[in-house]
Amino acid sequence: MYERLDSLLKKHGITAYRLAKEVGMSQSSLSEWKRGRSIPKYDKLVKIARYFNVPVSYLTGSETELPAPGADTALLEKLTALLKEKLADPEWSDEQSKLNLALFNSLSKEKQAEALRYLRYLVSLQEAEKL
Repeated sequence: MYERLDSLLKKHGITAYRLAKEVGMSQSSLSEWKRGRSIPKYDKLVKIARYFNVPVSYLTGSETELPAPGADTALLEKLTALLKEKLADPEWSDEQSKLNLALFNSLSKEKQAEALRYLRYLVSLQEAEKL
């Protein structure tokens, strides 16, 4: 997984030390990640992803390439349309799902995109656990 970060560091001409300092983590945390001994906590992955303007799922390896600009927006629109369709279906009466959708819709577009990235991250962790 660290290979993605290493590639971004080289592409942007940034040292691991500088990145660690700018995102508020220790250089030893990055070293442990590089050695495969640990993975940074999600909040640190979010900071790294924001620093490089990439999705967390790219850093964790669940996306094989960087998405095209606006890809999260397109996915968000598809998901919202699907959920609205489900809500209109009288057979679909799962109250918790409706509550989840209402909570999701109460978020700003930026926060919705962040929530989707986090969900992708959780799915990638779950898939990795199955291996």
